[in-house]
Amino acid sequence: MRIDKLYGMNAINKKMERAYSAGKSETKISSKDKLSISDKAKDFQSVMKALKQDDPVDRKNRINELEARVQSGNYKVSGDEIASKILSNGII
Repeated sequence: MRIDKLYGMNAINKKMERAYSAGKSETKISSKDKLSISDKAKDFQSVMKALKQDDPVDRKNRINELEARVQSGNYKVSGDEIASKILSNGII
């Protein structure tokens, strides 16, 4: 038993072939579908792109420097500095 004959798929396929060969499409494409990306997602994308562009060597050097300062006890940051950086970078 052939499945395509059971459900009439053969007739549908022939009809579609005729439509395409004539340069017409019997199926209408809906123009209602669209994609929108939220502003938050766009911001996230730009941050991720910036992070990927960082030079790994410079980043490693900075991490090593900060780690040494923390371990020696010379790394001190005030809450005001942290808050101003957060606000200036537009994180909040």
